[in-house]
Amino acid sequence: MTGCKTNKTEDKKVSLNFCGYDKNIAKATKFNDKVAEIKKKIEASIQKNINAINEKAELANSIRMLQDTDTHTVITLRCGAYKIFQNTTKKGEYTHLHILNSLKDMLHQGDFDKEIIAYAKKSKKKTSKTATDTSSAE
Repeated sequence: MTGCKTNKTEDKKVSLNFCGYDKNIAKATKFNDKVAEIKKKIEASIQKNINAINEKAELANSIRMLQDTDTHTVITLRCGAYKIFQNTTKKGEYTHLHILNSLKDMLHQGDFDKEIIAYAKKSKKKTSKTATDTSSAE
């Protein structure tokens, strides 16, 4: 932040740092919070898949990240209908639990950041378009 002023008062020994309001910083902070929220949701979905394996429970298709074919395990990580990551491994080469824990590690390491940011930008456009359509309808 540029243009910050420090106000020092000798008798009270209080130092305040005034930086002013910057719309761009406010927008960036809001967007970064949205990206962090998306990451939390993805992590929660991965955890639901891990819990389902541990509890031997069935998951709905919309939540399930792993699907076995005859020869491969298909890995699909998504936000809504938007695919963040999709790949395959040879069936039986890794356990489902190992794959899911690997996805969680990849998420924490930032391997999906580019795709998550693209999704956040895409959903931001849809949200602003919907808000514009709603306000113009009134």
